[in-house]
Amino acid sequence: MAFNAINKLAIAALGLVVALPTAAGTVTSKGADLEIDTTGGFKVRTTDDKFSFNIGGRMMWDMDHFDGAFNKGANNRNVTSDHLRRARLEIKGTVYSDWNYKFEYNIHGDGSTNALAFGYAGLEGHYFQIGKDKEPIGLEELSSSKWITATERSMFWDTTGADDMHFGLLYSGYSGMFTWAAGAFDNDEDSTSGDDEFAFTARATVAPVAEKGNVLHFGVAYSDRNVDYASASDDELINASPGISDVGAGNGTAFKVDDVGAYDGDSIRALEFLWIGGPASVQAEYFVRDLSRPSGAGLDQDTKAYYITGAYTLTGESRGYKAKSAITDKISPAGAGGAWEVFARYDSIEADCGTLAECTTAGAIG
Repeated sequence: MAFNAINKLAIAALGLVVALPTAAGTVTSKGADLEIDTTGGFKVRTTDDKFSFNIGGRMMWDMDHFDGAFNKGANNRNVTSDHLRRARLEIKGTVYSDWNYKFEYNIHGDGSTNALAFGYAGLEGHYFQIGKDKEPIGLEELSSSKWITATERSMFWDTTGADDMHFGLLYSGYSGMFTWAAGAFDNDEDSTSGDDEFAFTARATVAPVAEKGNVLHFGVAYSDRNVDYASASDDELINASPGISDVGAGNGTAFKVDDVGAYDGDSIRALEFLWIGGPASVQAEYFVRDLSRPSGAGLDQDTKAYYITGAYTLTGESRGYKAKSAITDKISPAGAGGAWEVFARYDSIEADCGTLAECTTAGAIG
């Protein structure tokens, strides 16, 4: 079954800013000299760059209109809504230059997106981290929600636990046009055998062109989720929303695969593409998720998905790109009127699960 998303217009992404009064008074320090910056948050660092402390966050309020949303068992109807999508507090900094820390707390929603991690960056081109953070998979998923083009990420990320923060060990690095990352993470699923469940995830990218306003990026990623479900639940399998979080049958679901028995294998493969040429950009990803069953338990279930996004900045700015981590970055407005961008995204997801009874729709989009 395939699902094609409709272009949408969203008003979102307000920054959570902590600012000092204009009359700041006197700042004293008995140690190294301090530099304070209140642009886009509150930042303090020592002038020798050995220590820093940043506090900021994000608050995003969406206004959506979806033309022709269809809820299962109901008639076609239009949906217009506004809602708080994200409200997050962020704290990060460095200690003795080479060590760093980050803390993110999701004020709105559950704790699946909370992060707490510590890292070491004392070796040029290499980074080591322990803690709860994102797994290294997906260009759009790894890019900050503050700077992604669309209001929501593609539908595929609703179909897998890889979209949450997980505790684990991560190693990443870069050299020239190449980046790489690999880690082992707590899969955070309920094991039915009593064994611990882990995800082993890796990503590699190459960017033969990576200049400001001129980027060509390719990437691959793989994750082995090491599952053991005696009876899988809908939320652990396929439960995709249509790119607008509150459209659908109560919880925004556009497509799901029902509880159809035991699974003992789960893996994800992904391909990435990004091109930035001045104010224009094209981004696309292709995913395959394989859920395998024990012998005699039935047919395996495979999900294939992809999206392609084309965007153009009307005010002429280019989309940002961080070459060392191979992710997209913000568009920095050139004028006081801000940066204005238009985009279109085509989103598709298809599940092959053996028999029609095992694939159902809920709140499907007509």
